[in-house]
Amino acid sequence: MAAGMKDWKRKGLLLLVLSAVLTGYWFWDGDKTVSPSPDSIGVNSLPLPDFTYRDQNGKPFGMEELKGKIWLADIIFTRCPDVCSPMTANMSRLQKKLAKSGLDVDIVSFSADPMYDTPPVLKRFGNNLRADFSNWRFLTHDSEPQMHQFLKTAFGVPIKRADPKNPDEPLVIRHSSRFYLIDDQGKVMAAYNGLQPDYAQVIRDIRSLQ
Repeated sequence: MAAGMKDWKRKGLLLLVLSAVLTGYWFWDGDKTVSPSPDSIGVNSLPLPDFTYRDQNGKPFGMEELKGKIWLADIIFTRCPDVCSPMTANMSRLQKKLAKSGLDVDIVSFSADPMYDTPPVLKRFGNNLRADFSNWRFLTHDSEPQMHQFLKTAFGVPIKRADPKNPDEPLVIRHSSRFYLIDDQGKVMAAYNGLQPDYAQVIRDIRSLQ
């Protein structure tokens, strides 16, 4: 009887550990960012907060220009030492696939380092990664705290800045590496791995919203 109880306890402990591991995996991306909470995605989610920032041409751009449109968004910054260039290259590939599929979808990349990422800096970054600016805006702002607060509220993810201790170390800003699909009501309907996007799934989801 005692041996049976010990075996039962061992099985129970293993189940608890497995549950904790799976829970941690669900809420923790490979790039150390928290996935959006379930209530921040879908038809019952709240629309994104209103915003107006400056694009790569220095012109105002925001929710007013996106009203009634389906669009994609991500969070990047040009001094990013790791994920941002691959994400932007992948978004550029997605942009081309959307055009070939006949889908009219705007793309918005928000800078998590807005004080450094001026419009000319963002334009150079986009050009280097072959962004088509006809329907892709790279947005910056004159207040980093305000931009970070907007991104946290809009996408349900943390933004954490860690300034380098010496000039040889890169700036690190922890942020989501997801692509977000926003519907014509301004609601986030889906999120995708921006480092390994399933392009076909994105296209299917966009078609389902039209």
